[in-house]
Amino acid sequence: MQDGIFTELWAWLKTDPIIIAISGAAGGAVRAVALRERFWQAIGSITVGLICAEYLAQAAVPYMPEKTSPTTTGFLIGIAGIALVGFVLDFVKFYRKGREGRP
Repeated sequence: MQDGIFTELWAWLKTDPIIIAISGAAGGAVRAVALRERFWQAIGSITVGLICAEYLAQAAVPYMPEKTSPTTTGFLIGIAGIALVGFVLDFVKFYRKGREGRP
């Protein structure tokens, strides 16, 4: 019976949505290592990469070169999604900081 559970789990892990999500999480992990983020920041980067890849990779596939695999697209979307979220957060922080001294 357990052999069936592991077989089903392995088959589920090899489906396209899961592979794309894992590749997006890997993009988040690469960013976390490259920027030497703290533990919770790294967890956030991995989570954002996973979510961005899961929801945006399928939409981005038509715009990628023909032979680009969905996992590569997921990885790139994961990194790009984290960069976009970081930009938005930095912009909001800058905007709030600029408005602190104003009436």
